[in-house]
Amino acid sequence: MSHLKQWLKSPTTESCPVGGRAGYYNVINITTSDLQNVLDLCQFRSFHTPPKSQANHINSL
Repeated sequence: MSHLKQWLKSPTTESCPVGGRAGYYNVINITTSDLQNVLDLCQFRSFHTPPKSQANHINSL
């Protein structure tokens, strides 16, 4: 879970085109219930092939 939280804080840059903050920060909610982490998602995205650059990522949306 700590890796997911860090990924959601990571900005989308040219060196890291798939950072989570730009595309997913506002659509994934992490809560703790009965000592378990719970993910609430309000959006789903997938790619046929992974974006290789920031421009690829932006153009695919």
